[in-house]
Amino acid sequence: VCDSVKKDTMLTVRTAPKAIFSPDRTFACSPAVINYSNLSFGNNITYQWYFDSIPSSPQIPNITTTVRNNQSFTYITGSRDTIYPRLRVSNECGADSQRHVIIVDPNSIALNVVVPGGENFGCAPLTVNFQNNSIGATSYFWDYNNGTPPNTRTTTLGVETVPFTFNAPGNYNVSIRASNSCNDTTITRLIRVFGSPRPLFVASANNVCIGDTISFTNNTDTATTYNWKFGDNTNSIQTNPKKVYNSAGSYTVWLIATRLHS
Repeated sequence: VCDSVKKDTMLTVRTAPKAIFSPDRTFACSPAVINYSNLSFGNNITYQWYFDSIPSSPQIPNITTTVRNNQSFTYITGSRDTIYPRLRVSNECGADSQRHVIIVDPNSIALNVVVPGGENFGCAPLTVNFQNNSIGATSYFWDYNNGTPPNTRTTTLGVETVPFTFNAPGNYNVSIRASNSCNDTTITRLIRVFGSPRPLFVASANNVCIGDTISFTNNTDTATTYNWKFGDNTNSIQTNPKKVYNSAGSYTVWLIATRLHS
């Protein structure tokens, strides 16, 4: 052996990066400032942040950088919004990504409940179709104020028709409470329900002679107008009429009571 030569060569083996990031919270109220901690590891990394807000295309990152720094973003919404922020990391060995789910609720609630024309009053049973056109709430608590305990219900849709039938006469202050995790507000709607009249009367005599006067006493409640039919093709609209029959016979007397409401 004349000689031996030794040569050293340095080899660098890189690994694909690993995407790890963490938001400081996963629920917030608008305007919500979310801070993201970048915990990714690997070498020679390009970081692409997608905040899922603007731009609207999920293929376009909000920020592209080669510096492993933390990020923050402000989300503003007028209704409950589910955000899917994502971090994609890449180098010459590969790529990786991670996604989180964040819920942002509005701070303001636009509570708008309408009673269709003509349905805020009427005779029992009265069905009212409440039109809910609210924005920003995630829960609606309805208190119909119609008994002890009162009928209540909870709904979750902001735009819908919520029917309810009032079976008894009375004035009902219906309360609607709208809420989300950030705020709540309440409105009331007055519903007036009138009872149907119950005709009731007595005659001064049931057996009389031709020419005798019969007096009718009206004991009807909640009526506003009356129509008496005496069975001989005559009638009266007086409250307590008198009647004289000029022909012998048997007659059926009718009282039609009507309640007008406004």
